[in-house]
Amino acid sequence: MTRFAKIGAVVVVLLVAAAVLLGRRSPPPNIVFIVVDTLRADRLGTYGHDRPTSPHLDALAARGLQVDSAYAASSWTLPSVASYLTGLQPPEHGVMDWTDRLADDAPYLPPALQEAGYATVGIVGNANVNADAGFGRGFDLFLEARTEPKAAKTGLPLYPSAQDLTDLAMEALDRLAGTRWFLYVHYMDPHAPYLLPPGAEDRFADPEYDGFLVTRLDDVRPVMGPRYMRAYPYFWSKFQDGPADHERIRALYDSKVAYVDAQIGRLLAHLDASDPDRETLVVFTSDHGEGLFEHGIREHEEEPYEHQVRVPLIFAGAGIEPGSRIAGPAELVDLPGVLADLAGADATFGASGNGVLPAAVAGEAAPADPTVLAHVRIADRDLVAWSITHRGRKLMLAGETSRVFDIAADPAELTDRGGEDPAADRDLAARLQARIGALVPAERSASGPVDEALLEQLRALGYID
Repeated sequence: MTRFAKIGAVVVVLLVAAAVLLGRRSPPPNIVFIVVDTLRADRLGTYGHDRPTSPHLDALAARGLQVDSAYAASSWTLPSVASYLTGLQPPEHGVMDWTDRLADDAPYLPPALQEAGYATVGIVGNANVNADAGFGRGFDLFLEARTEPKAAKTGLPLYPSAQDLTDLAMEALDRLAGTRWFLYVHYMDPHAPYLLPPGAEDRFADPEYDGFLVTRLDDVRPVMGPRYMRAYPYFWSKFQDGPADHERIRALYDSKVAYVDAQIGRLLAHLDASDPDRETLVVFTSDHGEGLFEHGIREHEEEPYEHQVRVPLIFAGAGIEPGSRIAGPAELVDLPGVLADLAGADATFGASGNGVLPAAVAGEAAPADPTVLAHVRIADRDLVAWSITHRGRKLMLAGETSRVFDIAADPAELTDRGGEDPAADRDLAARLQARIGALVPAERSASGPVDEALLEQLRALGYID
């Protein structure tokens, strides 16, 4: 373990009237930032799921603050992680494809906290979030699945299991004792393929299922050998595209959610043992959701439907009033600026979010008309998709198609309402244009064009003149 830097000030969340106020305390708390890859908000009990998948996360929400509607900036890992650590939307930071790298001069939360005096530790199970892609900058210690295979005992050759990452995070907490620290833990369960690692229960299996899907990592180790990517084709080769296998996949996904929930419970219990007064700030979220066959989408990195971009967001500890809630909609892109500002870090982050979280931090009322922006470049289809949501109405543009959904009345986004209210559609398009026009994409200067391809699409669809 590397030496850790000297530590300084950080963050706390308080409830003030109807707003949530995050402010400095003395002494300031430590921060643990927990991310569960590929976790839909609606698969947790505290967000309304009817299966008992998340007792520990439900308890965390009950003793803290839950944001009811929180959104990732994109529907897959690299652009989303880059956004919630830089404060920039994907076209601004430029990480939109598998070969993109986060620029060394991009604003970035870990070095900002490091400069403010934190010891910074990252323990990351997603091999794509790696140092070569620019994500290791500012961490005193950065353990990643790609470069630290010996750190994973139970998960490889697939990916480090939640047990692996919890063991490493608990060791890091022990070594960080006596310092002021920031710990980032990025779990991979319940990411596909939905193979259960040792210690994970197949909790929601239907005893009458008679299909051929494999369920356990140990069952495929002889087939995969040391090659991670062999797991995908082997798992999906047993899949039959019908209701029985769809439900079996959903059950396996929920079992993996329950598994990672139990491991996060271990981590939180270890944290509470070293911090009985719960003065550490816990931030919990996900980088994106999962299709689970809605809209014909099996996994993710697809159009920004709700199941792709709506994620959980919970704050707990550090004096947060139990049972606090914010309706939202909040955008994860606002997180790094909030945390850095409250830590007293001398850093400037993007102002590309909708301002709901920063308003809460300042103890101010939320913006009157917040919108939610999402962007995804779907590489294997050479398709760029945008969405804008305002007051329960959502405009989604993907290639040459547009759809409008009333997600308040139709949360599953099953009925395209485009054209029913042309004035409302044009209003959404204008809001999308305004949000995009405020961005400064990585490949151009602020004085460059807004997005000529998007403008042409809006004109072709009749949304603008």
